[in-house]
Amino acid sequence: MTDTNDSGPHVRGGMIYQGASQRSSVRELMQKLNGAMLSGTGSRGPNPDDASIVTSGAQFVEVEVDTLTGRVRVLRVVAAHDCGRIINPLTFRSQIMGEHHAHALFQQSPCIAPHPSDPATALLTLGATVVLAGPDGQRSVELLELLAPPADQRRTLNTLGQSELITGITLPARGGWRSSYQKAMERAAYAFALAGVAAAIRVEQGQVAAARIGLGGVANTPLLAEEAAASLIGKPLTDESIAIAAELAARGAQPLPQTVYKKELVMGLVRAALTELR
Repeated sequence: MTDTNDSGPHVRGGMIYQGASQRSSVRELMQKLNGAMLSGTGSRGPNPDDASIVTSGAQFVEVEVDTLTGRVRVLRVVAAHDCGRIINPLTFRSQIMGEHHAHALFQQSPCIAPHPSDPATALLTLGATVVLAGPDGQRSVELLELLAPPADQRRTLNTLGQSELITGITLPARGGWRSSYQKAMERAAYAFALAGVAAAIRVEQGQVAAARIGLGGVANTPLLAEEAAASLIGKPLTDESIAIAAELAARGAQPLPQTVYKKELVMGLVRAALTELR
């Protein structure tokens, strides 16, 4: 594919150099690989004679690149830092791991970005259906089916087809239902939800006959807390039944180091939403 010597090729500015005269672009090399795997290693040499470079840390990352889609998957990260005396442990961890306090609480995929939309969480809880139009005509899907975490062959957070557009949203008639939406933000001027909870219930003869609870800002897509909602059926809305539902809503959480607080936040918002519906 390309001639090499004992010193090996080196990469600079998107070009691969071998010796003084031979070079090719990374794009050209990837085309020659024809789907084969490319791996490489690197190292840092001593400081140049005319410069002083102080290194206090290093990051080592192993990645995998899909040559067809350009998708980069991080396989492993190793960090080594000379941190000295640590004054603020939270700041120290953030510098090593990156700031991620607003990220996902429930892990649906390798992506840890949460879905912060308030309307999507509320519409999901109310059982919305979405009307789609595209080259193959019109179709209707439940919002629960439309919203989906990213997958290997689909990097979007929805299952929209090629060139499809959302042309309408319909809500089922829910006579006798009452609903509430509760949201936590870092500040009033900041629109994104750290967590959001939508709750809808129908009460008959003092007992919950039907219930739906949606969670937003805590996963790739809004989630239905089905176990939490089911725990309310056949019971009056009391402090005890609300507390049980709140705990069940957070069950299965897989928090990151900085998103542990979101578990308690979700539970508190569920309690607030259901309490408002009493």
